[in-house]
Amino acid sequence: MQKNQGRIGNEGGSIRNRLETAQTLLVEVSLDLDEVALRIRQAIRRSNLVIDVLQPASERLEEIHQDMRLAHSEIKKVWEEGQVKKWRK
Repeated sequence: MQKNQGRIGNEGGSIRNRLETAQTLLVEVSLDLDEVALRIRQAIRRSNLVIDVLQPASERLEEIHQDMRLAHSEIKKVWEEGQVKKWRK
């Protein structure tokens, strides 16, 4: 019988913590991107002079946000696999 049966090993716990930190950071950055996108939309509505500059920036921001959502999804999959395996190899 294994000693660590039912317990998360140091390595598994470390990986889990790193994934959870990455997920938290991605959520925080996503919220920041939402705020920036809102400010861009507000500026565009207030002045037609900035549309040519801010519209492409807004579109690029959405592309970045989409990439972040994909990264978050991938990290979530790895985290869920770890949960199933109880963070053991």
